[in-house]
Amino acid sequence: MFNRRLSSYLVASSLFAVALITAVASSPIQAPAEAVPKAQAASAPPRLNRPLPFGPGEVLTYNIAFSKLIFSGSIGQLKLTVKNGLQPARNDSRPASDPSKGTRKPESETSKESSAAPAQVSRRATSVATAPSTIEFGAEVVSKGFFTWLFGIKIEDSYGAVVSSDDFGLSRCWKDIDQGDLHRRYETRVDREGGTVSYSESDRKNPQSPKIKTGNCPRWVLDLLSAVYFIRTQELKEGSQISIPLTDVGQTYVIDVVPVKHEDVEVEAGRFKTLQLDLKIFDGKYIRRSGQLLVWLSDDARQLPVRARVKSSGATVNITLAHYERLG
Repeated sequence: MFNRRLSSYLVASSLFAVALITAVASSPIQAPAEAVPKAQAASAPPRLNRPLPFGPGEVLTYNIAFSKLIFSGSIGQLKLTVKNGLQPARNDSRPASDPSKGTRKPESETSKESSAAPAQVSRRATSVATAPSTIEFGAEVVSKGFFTWLFGIKIEDSYGAVVSSDDFGLSRCWKDIDQGDLHRRYETRVDREGGTVSYSESDRKNPQSPKIKTGNCPRWVLDLLSAVYFIRTQELKEGSQISIPLTDVGQTYVIDVVPVKHEDVEVEAGRFKTLQLDLKIFDGKYIRRSGQLLVWLSDDARQLPVRARVKSSGATVNITLAHYERLG
């Protein structure tokens, strides 16, 4: 039981709890009755601060540490990547910022999704000027340190999300979970015009027809991975609050992000002036159990997530920025 619980915390804490409830972290909960209308009310596309504080090739590497009772130490590493930025967003004609500030205008390319039908791809190729632009985010979580040594479990999970660069509305996201004998794929697709979501689960070691679940969904919604980047595009002030509709396991939830205070933080990547955020995801908001998730963003144009701390069930997980780079 403790083996499974510790495994859950590694995955749960990764992505700044970008996967705070995957299938292995905890069972999904039903959204509170008031969450659905609240999500619909928040479904209008929000304003994004431009130029974006990140660009293609940004790679953020984090160390994950765990402590509970007599157990403590490094348990894993998290890597977040902006994989591409296909076409600049419409109506965004501002020049790129100084690269030293960590911002860059997305590059122009033709947008393709690997799952698109040939006819759809052909139509996109002939009308690039009118095709929606997209940005793809990626994440990888691997176990290491005493976790792997003590329990003999190796975790190599990967996550992805594709959003519109116009308003960050989610079109699809996925998780490939590799934990010991568990090898599963979870995929979500959002029909923004129809206001529906389709969620599927499959076992990659035993291919068969995936389990598919469909339901209603706000036309503007995020997943946990894209939410991390969306928060970085917002103007955050102490005492204010933003609400974010999330889709997970075919259901919709709403979490609140509350800026708390400014604080100096020192991590492996250096010393930063930061703004601490309290993400309201516990106590039935998104996860049944009680707990706390705090995230520290650098108080500059990049709004880098430099630290996160998850506390729940007597355990603490710290995620700290170890390395920042811009490739390409």
